Amino acid sequence: MIARTWLALVLAGCAAPLGDGTSLSLGIPARGLLHKGVAVPERSEGLYQPPAWRARGHYYGTEELVGAIVRAARRVRERHPDAVLYLGDLSPKGGGSSRLHRSHQNGRDADLIFYARTPQGALAAPPETMPRYRDDGTLRPPAKKSKEPQPSARRFDPALTWALVEALLTDPEAEVQWLFISSGLRAQVLEAARRAGADAALVEEAEVVLSQPGDSLPHDDHLHLRIYCPGADRLLGCADFGPVRWLKKHLKGLDLPRPPPEPVAQLIADTAPTPIF
Repeated sequence: MIARTWLALVLAGCAAPLGDGTSLSLGIPARGLLHKGVAVPERSEGLYQPPAWRARGHYYGTEELVGAIVRAARRVRERHPDAVLYLGDLSPKGGGSSRLHRSHQNGRDADLIFYARTPQGALAAPPETMPRYRDDGTLRPPAKKSKEPQPSARRFDPALTWALVEALLTDPEAEVQWLFISSGLRAQVLEAARRAGADAALVEEAEVVLSQPGDSLPHDDHLHLRIYCPGADRLLGCADFGPVRWLKKHLKGLDLPRPPPEPVAQLIADTAPTPIF
């Protein structure tokens, strides 16, 4: 209620002269709203949101978040022609709380299902639920009393996951605050980065951004992406909860005016959908 009152005041007052007509993230991820959120496409090049998640309607985010996801999936696909990123939840239209997530309220969070391969080395098919993995990357079966379907045989792919992390950390528009992941899988991703000869400074950044959260589940079934507030949104009520660490692109909160980002609608239109199995 407080967040929606704040949104009304912002839109009635200072948003008109300061806003750029694109999305607006308000509040913090666990208590916020999303104005003029952008719908991530159900499928684009290297990206697919399976029906189990699409049906929830949680596929809205800020221009920056959606653009970063579409660009990152496309970059991974360019380097690994069989790669498809399966997408979980973003935010509901308009943001706010839901029964599904404690965060994901203001368009700056997204659940990215881990890349995985079958025992034969092929990309694993889209899952119906998020498969969980042990620290060594092998599949963790559901609990005996669980009603969730047994996922098909698969193994966590640290090399593809590193390619995704690299694409997100070097995105030209969005700036990553966190990539939540279990500590065991984190170690595999960082080792894959070193084996690939990744830039040392980028690996150092990834060591901080990749983190197992201490106040929620360990994230052994998906990579939780959270981006910082865009500068203009911060001036209108978006708040970064947690540390401000990486200032590589611009000075936080003082980055206006900036060159306009590539319109997300045009980015999506220019990205050819990937055939899915």
